[in-house]
Amino acid sequence: MPAERITMRQAREIIRLKAASVSAHEISRRLGMPRSTVREALERAEGAGLSWPLTEGVNDDALEAALYANRRSKRGHRQTFYSLAEVNAAIGEMLKNLNEERRIRRLGVTANCSTGSTARR
Repeated sequence: MPAERITMRQAREIIRLKAASVSAHEISRRLGMPRSTVREALERAEGAGLSWPLTEGVNDDALEAALYANRRSKRGHRQTFYSLAEVNAAIGEMLKNLNEERRIRRLGVTANCSTGSTARR
């Protein structure tokens, strides 16, 4: 699941606290957010050349544009696309397994996983 964006108010506060030499750990504690989120915001701010105090005229829209200008290049978050044939094959396999489980229940057969044997209930 993709990470949610922080609010621009939170982004300003992170940048301000970092400029005041507050550690990422302490910033995360004060703002009640994961350290990884704080670190990512600091990396984005540094990459965008943002520092405290923000230059005059940097409103929320400008700040968001600077922080998330390259939003499609998130490391480790690659979207995978599957062909219709692959999706159909996966659904077919799931249905096959489901039907096999139903058949086993209907017959009253239990499987012993340790020995691989089956027995009637």
